[in-house]
Amino acid sequence: MQRINTNIELVVKQADTGQIHAALDRHESLRRVAFFFEEAERNAALRMPASEESLAADLAVDGLHAWGRLYDRISGDLRITVMERGRLVEKSPGQIQFDAAERSVRENNFFASDKAWDSIGETCAD
Repeated sequence: MQRINTNIELVVKQADTGQIHAALDRHESLRRVAFFFEEAERNAALRMPASEESLAADLAVDGLHAWGRLYDRISGDLRITVMERGRLVEKSPGQIQFDAAERSVRENNFFASDKAWDSIGETCAD
């Protein structure tokens, strides 16, 4: 999405603003999205050359983005074993109930979750 916005803003940066505003004035459908073009025009003035913007977008896929992808993958694979109606069942982190009416259920679910996350602590630390 960021790359698409960057490309749009780079095109707007190269375009004749007079022509853009004339097109907005002529076409009702474009007038309804005039804010988008005006914002793209403001942002375009702050953009670097296309090659540098492309490099910046490639380098942006680090820390936070990489952690988000890793978290989604490992939490999707993680299974937490909890007692439910006298049986041990495996659930994903999103299925664990931390707001159960009974304190003992909440505590057991917390400790089971903590144990499961601890089992992949090294990966999370990386």
